[in-house]
Amino acid sequence: MPVVNNDNTVTFDKATNTFTVKKDYLEQAGLNLWLGQDISELNILRIKYKALGDAGFCLFTEYANDNLDDYDNPWFDRNIYCPSYLTEMVIPLKNGMRKLNSIGFFSMNCVKDEKFIIESVTLEKVSNPVKTNIWASNEPPVIDTATKVTMNEKLTAWDFVPQLGVGYHYQQFLANDPSLDYGLDAYLLWDFPKPSKEGIKFIKEKGFTTVRLQNAPGAYMLDEKYTIDPGYLKALKQCVDWLIEEGLYVILAGPRDDHLQQAQWQGKIGKDVHYACYNVSEKDKAQSKAFLKAVWLQYAQAFNNSYDEHLIFETMDEPAAIFHEHAWNPDDNCATCKKNLAILNEYNQLIVDTIRSTGGNNANRFIMVEAFSGSRYWLLENKLFKLPKDKAENKIIPSLHNYPMPFGRTIYTEGIKKFFITDCFDALDEYFFNKKIPVYFSEIGHPRTIPILERIKCIKDFMVEVRKPNRSCAVSLFDNFNRFEGGTAYDQHNSEWVETEYVDSLLYAAKGKQYLLSSVFTKENEIT
Repeated sequence: MPVVNNDNTVTFDKATNTFTVKKDYLEQAGLNLWLGQDISELNILRIKYKALGDAGFCLFTEYANDNLDDYDNPWFDRNIYCPSYLTEMVIPLKNGMRKLNSIGFFSMNCVKDEKFIIESVTLEKVSNPVKTNIWASNEPPVIDTATKVTMNEKLTAWDFVPQLGVGYHYQQFLANDPSLDYGLDAYLLWDFPKPSKEGIKFIKEKGFTTVRLQNAPGAYMLDEKYTIDPGYLKALKQCVDWLIEEGLYVILAGPRDDHLQQAQWQGKIGKDVHYACYNVSEKDKAQSKAFLKAVWLQYAQAFNNSYDEHLIFETMDEPAAIFHEHAWNPDDNCATCKKNLAILNEYNQLIVDTIRSTGGNNANRFIMVEAFSGSRYWLLENKLFKLPKDKAENKIIPSLHNYPMPFGRTIYTEGIKKFFITDCFDALDEYFFNKKIPVYFSEIGHPRTIPILERIKCIKDFMVEVRKPNRSCAVSLFDNFNRFEGGTAYDQHNSEWVETEYVDSLLYAAKGKQYLLSSVFTKENEIT
């Protein structure tokens, strides 16, 4: 049978039926088998397989008399993803096709190396040709059944926040665009390895004391009631447990809504029950509230009395009015922006009330609250953002994002320092610190395209402000810049820190110490 693999990235072991893929992680690679098989009397393809790692693979089908104009994307729309956690898929053949020209076995996007065994591929005629539901789950809901309440109820947010130290931004549970249905394997599309005890210990040993765990429950829905796949919640819970076993604090961030910027998500939301999201707008308010309440009820039920103050909830992650012209920079003079901010206040209140309703440790758990677009500090000046009312006392923490050098800049200047750092903390003094309300920066950082000495100067100045007297503040390092922004500081695939000088400068500065750069390093990185 003729086989095509033009770039020699894939090998096939005939003795074991094993495909081995070695490639640059951004691209798919695979083998295409030419069949020329008459399928006029058949209606399904059945494939039996075994994934030998964390990723599954894509099965590509090409018909002789197919019209490519039938597809929005002729490549992706002819791929079916076979998840790592299944061993058999039934795929209905396209109606009206006479001949199956070829089938291909291709790797998953953004996965560098993988192996899988193809045990058999058969073409059959069955009475009920139905595609395998990769979302089907017989697992029970994930409920925290511990009964002993261990929360330190007397600890205030003001006293608590400095204990968080420096956090690290862990994004293992996000989901990329749904060009294909990847099921529980969707997180791999961000090029992160599966969470592991070893990877978590590596973060702790560097000196981080908190991990902010981003996640995307909207890519793992089972039904129109916004039921989260229990397999996803179990994996999330396992990761939280590993982190806390290492003595780390964990911030479980709420859902993002910027998925809606992607055309693939727009094509799924409202049409496919397995995908859901929220948006800060009057038009989407009812649906968004239903989604957020369902998600947070399930999270609060899964994480309760087994977790003390080492687990913190964060309501949402950079909520925005995605389709509005001021989505990421709300305008004080815009009537729609003002209305949307009031709606966002409703969302935050709903989430806090939902968490508190589950009782137990969640009745007094610390909750971080964001305003628009990661709560840029200048949004505070319009006084439209309101902290939620809370039955618990002194347990709410405003959270902000601050990237103190504009993207595209390469030189750290006094003007940048004033606007992004000095003015920011002056505003926080007025609206929060002077009222004994703490602030947590749940995202800070710099893309690695900025010269490292400029980044170090900037981050040190930022931490000086964080540590000033009469402030209760801490930060979490965002470290997911893509390769066009220089990549990450932590290479998770090889367990190494790529630029330890930047990370160590942050960690030392958080303790009021100076990390000494070698003269060789300084000379090599000077801007001339």
